[in-house]
Amino acid sequence: MFDLKKVRLINTKIDLSLSDGLIYKILVDKNGNTWVETNYGLNLINKEKIEVKKIFYDENNVEGLCNITVTDIYEDLNGNIWIGTTNGLNVYNYESGKFKFYSKFHSLYDYHINAIKQTKEGIIYFTTFKNLLRLNPKTDEYTIFDYSDGLLTNEFSSGVVKLKDGTILFGGTGVINIIKDSELSLSKFEPNIGVVSIKVEGKELKESELYYNIDLLTLSFNKN
Repeated sequence: MFDLKKVRLINTKIDLSLSDGLIYKILVDKNGNTWVETNYGLNLINKEKIEVKKIFYDENNVEGLCNITVTDIYEDLNGNIWIGTTNGLNVYNYESGKFKFYSKFHSLYDYHINAIKQTKEGIIYFTTFKNLLRLNPKTDEYTIFDYSDGLLTNEFSSGVVKLKDGTILFGGTGVINIIKDSELSLSKFEPNIGVVSIKVEGKELKESELYYNIDLLTLSFNKN
């Protein structure tokens, strides 16, 4: 039950002085500390001292937050704090007090992290506007999934929930993708590639054979 008589309102602007007034998400971790993600920085409120540590992006700090705008925050089974930003993925380790930046994901077309969840086996799933990714935090190996692998959409939102049986539901544009880790795999389908048209200097190249029957096409030096 919720007892309104015991509720004490705190003016965060005066007492806690957060980094920004636009708050996206609040997480209370296993240590009892509170993480507040905002449009301008991340805030860590210590439960013992009731003080706020403001965490900002610093391009000179490779062990810091990778972007100023935090989009999602999630605590895994080991107490590590995963932070999604508009510029990639961080994970914070309490023991070292440092952030790890997964820069390898910058090979993606889009690295705006929308939602993060972990399976009971410890695998991290997270989404961008264009992809679903599966990450093994022990080996740092990752797999990228898209529409060709059976997803209902490549466009994901921030909506996510994990059911009691471990199934993860990721919200997308007009659909919900149901993710069961044991059943998700990359598509092995290899489509046949056929050339139906070749143009040289804007003009259709005429050949006696059909294009898909040609193994080698030789052009003069001024036409290739």
